[in-house]
Amino acid sequence: YFSTSTKSTCWWDKDKHTFNQCQDEDFASLYELNANKSVFKHTTDKMTSSYFVRNTEYDSQNKLTKYTVVSDAGNKYTFMITDDNNRFTIFCDKGDDSYIIKYTIRRNWTD
Repeated sequence: YFSTSTKSTCWWDKDKHTFNQCQDEDFASLYELNANKSVFKHTTDKMTSSYFVRNTEYDSQNKLTKYTVVSDAGNKYTFMITDDNNRFTIFCDKGDDSYIIKYTIRRNWTD
């Protein structure tokens, strides 16, 4: 489990080849990865979504785990969680409309 405290959503700028136009906000939510690491459940005060893990890869250079997921609505994302469990980032590849969401993890724990 990990709870979030803030998030920053940034949009891809194709001309500058970087993410910018970031929108920062306080954002309390809960992510839960099931025991066999096949489904993330995301709960906010307004909704609950499920993300089904298709692939898991460890990135030793950046010291994070990448999860290729598909949402219960059929959208594809890459979830990235740092080894120190301080940062959780979601990447959505939509070409020129791609974006990232960077969460600050408030707390993490296991059962």
